[in-house]
Amino acid sequence: MGFTEKQKEILDKRKHGLFVVKAAPGSGKTFTIAKKAIDIIEDWDSHGGLALLSFTNIAVDEMKETFKLFDSSFEIQHPHFIGTLDSFINNYIFLPFGHLEMKCNCRPTLIGKPFNNWVNPFYARQQFTEITRNLDGEWVKVPGSKLERNWESNSHLITEKKRLIRKGYANRADAHYYALKVLENHENILNLLTKRFPYIILDEAQDTSDIQMQILNKLTENGLKNLILVGDPEQAIYEWNDANPMLFENKYQEWKPNSIELNENFRCSSSICEFISKFSHTNFVSKSENNLLEIKPQFKTYNDEQDIKNIIEEFKQYCDSKCILQDDDSRAILFRGQNFANHFKTDGLYSIFEIFKGNDLEPTFTRFVVLGKYLWDLGYVKEGFKLLEKAYLNKNVYFVSNELISSVIEEKGLLNHRRDILKFIHELPTAKPTDDINNWINNVNSNFDWGIKLKNINDARFQGLFKDIQLNLEHLDGDSHYGTIHSVKGKSFRAVLLILKEKPPNAKKYSKLFEQYNLLKEEELRIPYVAMTRAKEILWIAIPESEKRAWVRKANSNPPSLSIQQTLF
Repeated sequence: MGFTEKQKEILDKRKHGLFVVKAAPGSGKTFTIAKKAIDIIEDWDSHGGLALLSFTNIAVDEMKETFKLFDSSFEIQHPHFIGTLDSFINNYIFLPFGHLEMKCNCRPTLIGKPFNNWVNPFYARQQFTEITRNLDGEWVKVPGSKLERNWESNSHLITEKKRLIRKGYANRADAHYYALKVLENHENILNLLTKRFPYIILDEAQDTSDIQMQILNKLTENGLKNLILVGDPEQAIYEWNDANPMLFENKYQEWKPNSIELNENFRCSSSICEFISKFSHTNFVSKSENNLLEIKPQFKTYNDEQDIKNIIEEFKQYCDSKCILQDDDSRAILFRGQNFANHFKTDGLYSIFEIFKGNDLEPTFTRFVVLGKYLWDLGYVKEGFKLLEKAYLNKNVYFVSNELISSVIEEKGLLNHRRDILKFIHELPTAKPTDDINNWINNVNSNFDWGIKLKNINDARFQGLFKDIQLNLEHLDGDSHYGTIHSVKGKSFRAVLLILKEKPPNAKKYSKLFEQYNLLKEEELRIPYVAMTRAKEILWIAIPESEKRAWVRKANSNPPSLSIQQTLF
């Protein structure tokens, strides 16, 4: 497998220390970092281990899959660690030591998403998961909180927050805050962690928050000599989750003499690279070997909903004419929001996992059991197992996250966990297309006592539910991927249709955003940019007629001329 000169510079076995890899879309960063991790582990001869981290389980799984390209049997094992930054902070700092700063006499308990759903009958306690502390120790709303205005004036909220913290409860943001406090106030723990993991690689590092970056700073200040931050600040699209791409950019400037920028694009055609360069501070160099088509990106304008449907159909027909396969790995139709995406599925069918959405069936236990067992019995074993695994865990907690599943597996062991799920699956009666759903549910409820009952489905919309599922299974291999831009981060497609909604009256229009174009400061610009960089050969952008002039002008302009220093302040 060949590497470019810049990739070889990263892979040089003498290349260590504190540095940033600024990796543009399609630059092969995962491929390169996976090889770097393998080389480090194979040459490991010191105490402690390597921590290979990213921000989502999906990204971690992608890294594990990439290892197989080099060595089908390779796995990261103790003393090394691979996982999310959250799991690293929780497992090695917060859960074992957080009680020292929370002033509680027990191991902390993580509550709220993504761990579970915090339900409490008292309003002040209910809002526990909505409040946390910032880097300065001030009480603030957690990212995405729906707390009412002037919540600060309700002293009961903070009083209850403090009381529950002393009992050992913490939300995700609290865990980060108290982990930082542990490192700041307990030098012995900081020393232990630095020795335990003398080498850290953090992928997607543009998504770090202020507190997460400060945790990394504490490690380097204490003598961590090897920290590689990998990412692209122009692809930071998680500000709702407190991501701050400027932190990554500032690290790039601080460590610039030792850092590397990957600007070669192995994904996009020359025409698309030239186009997306107009929207980036990176000067792309196309290295794609799959330039089967060399087609310039196109703008499509619309005035109403019917126009959008017509554009979708035109896009599909155009893909057909270019012999691009009708599957969701080759074509993508992308939107800003999931509801908007679902609305324009022109065949009227939702994916099998969306059938129950938005219908207020509680608990989710019912949804997971009914759909999971039906899929299992139809032979869709993988899909059915995933849902029934959630159902099994859903008996005890309201919200089942990937983190919860991982923690259960870690506690029980993978084989024991799977044995429990399979026992649960095989105890359930067979679900057939001819079954009446509520009869099946009543049968389950009468034969099993889990301490929780399946809910009857009386809504007329669900009377033909099994038939609906069957139809969706027949269309499982649809002609296109419909989804949000966030859902395709890290993926690529031969053809992409990006549909941008008209902005509401109080929102900043693209014409205004383009005047002082700055991806590092405007997430509203980064989100469509990420979508555009998913396309290999065909890129269409559907925009409101009112915004056409601004987009066309930007596409015909010179690439952003601001120097990187000018973009920082």
